[in-house]
Amino acid sequence: MPKKAQVTAFIIVGVVLLIIVALIYALRESGTFVPTQEFLGLKLNYVKQKVDSCINETTHEFMNKVSMQGGILEPATYRLYNGYEVAYLCTDIPETDLCLNNMQSLANIKTQLENYLREKVPSCVNVNGMKKKLFFPEIKDARFDVKADILEDKIILSVSYPITLMKKETSLSLEDHDVAVKIPFGRLYDVTYDIINSEATTGTFFPLVYMLAKRGKVEIYKDQPYPDKVYVLTDAETGFKFQFAVEGESEHEMV
Repeated sequence: MPKKAQVTAFIIVGVVLLIIVALIYALRESGTFVPTQEFLGLKLNYVKQKVDSCINETTHEFMNKVSMQGGILEPATYRLYNGYEVAYLCTDIPETDLCLNNMQSLANIKTQLENYLREKVPSCVNVNGMKKKLFFPEIKDARFDVKADILEDKIILSVSYPITLMKKETSLSLEDHDVAVKIPFGRLYDVTYDIINSEATTGTFFPLVYMLAKRGKVEIYKDQPYPDKVYVLTDAETGFKFQFAVEGESEHEMV
């Protein structure tokens, strides 16, 4: 057989094998060679991974933003600092060195996070968009809900999103589960509380002494753009930041 004919034959065989492999893969993905319950379980695992990925991504998105704004998504009173609307967590008490504690409660921040996730996660998951990709005859969407618990070094999100996958007479639903997101917001919140408490009661705070007492777990940078103070906290392990402002009184206001 001429070499040219041999090459052509090899190419044809290669193409045929490629088509066969692709066909087997497509049939397997559609559940042809897999028991229905097992097939749905494999696909549901993909759905769970997608849900958890969206929750993780959206939580980081929210926490990164609010942490640079004093724990408030839309602060009412703030100082512009390095491009951020940094909330005044302690507002000036005229004719004194003290300030009034306006720090957000952890419960309020959790509520902000939960509402943000409820709004953003369903569109990120996009259940309808998964139908073609997963070769599903039917996917039944459900209402997404979440509860947040902010701990020292992570955020635990209790997720309820009972998406149901169905094939023939068999169905399988995503169970309630927890997602842990490694963000040390609780640790920086506790440090913020200590700083604000000191500023509100004594009118001052000494970062170096505090950092030594905490063994360097949190780095504290204190800036003083007149007439205010801005504190930038950095978690030493992860680099996660939290910043807030303390309102000062200008000479003009004191006259």
